[in-house]
Amino acid sequence: MSDEIRWEAEITETACALGDEWTGGDVHLLPGVDVSEIAKDDPDPFFVEMTIMREGKGTGKPTPKNYLASAVDDCARLAPGLQAYLGHQDPKLRGREYRIPQAKIIASKTEMQTDPASGRKIKAARAKAYVSRASQDLRTHIREGMAGPVSIDGRAVLKTRGDQVDVPKMLHLRAIDFCNPGTEGGQGRGRDRDRVRDER
Repeated sequence: MSDEIRWEAEITETACALGDEWTGGDVHLLPGVDVSEIAKDDPDPFFVEMTIMREGKGTGKPTPKNYLASAVDDCARLAPGLQAYLGHQDPKLRGREYRIPQAKIIASKTEMQTDPASGRKIKAARAKAYVSRASQDLRTHIREGMAGPVSIDGRAVLKTRGDQVDVPKMLHLRAIDFCNPGTEGGQGRGRDRDRVRDER
């Protein structure tokens, strides 16, 4: 059986520049980032903002994972420089298959959001990304509100407490995946589900 984590779609087009909301000590930047340099040959630069992880339970099956605030902090810290792709990669093809990059994370941060289900404040990791000018279909889908959601691909520490699986720490992020509705989260895989595990 597999565990799945699903996130709501939340990808929006945004201004090219890193505005005031993307400056300060709580913002993680891709080292040496120069936004104008990234998009200098693009006649219509396209940037997006998206939530890549939220504190609290996902809607995974059979056991929803409970992401702690510390894991959200890790996610924001590890995100800059990640490339984003279309769909989930088959783990058997990892390291053997060339995946066409669709976007690159240039900045990330944590912020407080209101959980629509409980009304309480929760921590969320937000990211800003440049979508490649070669990815015209993805740009169109985002503009038309059809793209999303996104899913993280990485390794996490898991701790089982009764029938709940907590995620206190993200160890590594490989990529961010744009995926079809209902497929976000994918399958969690690992050698020891109570300790360290591949996380999607």
